[in-house]
Amino acid sequence: MCWTKDGAADDPKIWLPNKTSFDFLFIKQPLYAHIEDGLLEHLFVECSSTPNTLRALTEKFGKPRTYRRSVLQNLMGVQFFGYEAEWTVRDVQVSFDGNDLECTAATIETTRYQQLEKQRRSELQKTRPKL
Repeated sequence: MCWTKDGAADDPKIWLPNKTSFDFLFIKQPLYAHIEDGLLEHLFVECSSTPNTLRALTEKFGKPRTYRRSVLQNLMGVQFFGYEAEWTVRDVQVSFDGNDLECTAATIETTRYQQLEKQRRSELQKTRPKL
């Protein structure tokens, strides 16, 4: 597979383009991955089927630690359901966010990635000019 860098040469964010997509729930999807010190720390994928994705994640990781179904409404006044679920497996956090009308997203990240991102945001805040 051909991985391409997204941003600076030392940027650990990597995109897997559509032409080298992978199968996720039998659908070709682009993949966003974050590599830190040679270790895969974060995955993000958009999925096209909320029920299938939620079912597959539940089959893989068991009953979600948290689950919420809520009524949403778009600008045209159409109401539909939104779904959020989270699983924690050892030091890995799995998050699901989807709805009945649009794309669904699944994120898988390690506790280490969450700590690194918190540290990066803190460092970024220090460099921003005060208004």
